[in-house]
Amino acid sequence: MAQPTRSRTLSPYKNHDILTYIESRGLITPERYGQAQSQGCNITDLDYLLYLRENFPTDLRKVLAEYPNVERILFEHDYGKATPTE
Repeated sequence: MAQPTRSRTLSPYKNHDILTYIESRGLITPERYGQAQSQGCNITDLDYLLYLRENFPTDLRKVLAEYPNVERILFEHDYGKATPTE
């Protein structure tokens, strides 16, 4: 039986390296939703939903129209019930 190989990172660059590169080239910086590292457009991420609600309410309505169960995350946030993390 073959020995398992070690897992390697996909890139030697850290998040800080990438952001420094982006800023040094004058590129558009990625959006940040809260203090954690962005996970892209994860529609179940509370920080993402709050960001949409504050900055792009029309886009939030589109997300909720397509995925109505996601509204529960905002409801539980608004009314004090903690939502489970993934």
